[in-house]
Amino acid sequence: MIDEQKIKNEYDRLKKQSVSRLLSFEKVILLEKAKQELIENYLSRIVRIDQKFDIETETGFDIDRLINVIKTNFGDLNFFDTSKDDEKLTIDMAFHFCITSLIYTKDKMKYKVTVFWDM
Repeated sequence: MIDEQKIKNEYDRLKKQSVSRLLSFEKVILLEKAKQELIENYLSRIVRIDQKFDIETETGFDIDRLINVIKTNFGDLNFFDTSKDDEKLTIDMAFHFCITSLIYTKDKMKYKVTVFWDM
C-alpha cells in the first residue's frame, strides 16, 4: 500500500521548487500504485536470473511478459541492458515513466523501480 500523504508532501515540495514538467498529482499516484502492483505481482516473484539473462519465477512468466506488463503502465521500453560482473547479473530496463533494475548475486535476487514524476 502506498503512502499517499507522503507522496503528496514530496509532490508539493517539488511543485514549490518549480520543478518543470511535473506530472499531475493524479498521474503520480497512478504510477506509484502501478509500481507497487509491479513489485507485489511480478518482481517479488522472480527467483533468479540465469547466465543467459532469462528469468526464473515462481509463477512462470518470462522477461517478455514482464516487459509487456511494465509497458502497460509505464510506456514503451526505451533502453534494455544486461551485464555480468563476477557473480552479479544485472538487467536494466528504462521506460517512459520508470527504470527497473533486476540484480542477481549469489542466490539473492534484488530489484529496484524508480518512477519519474516529470516528463
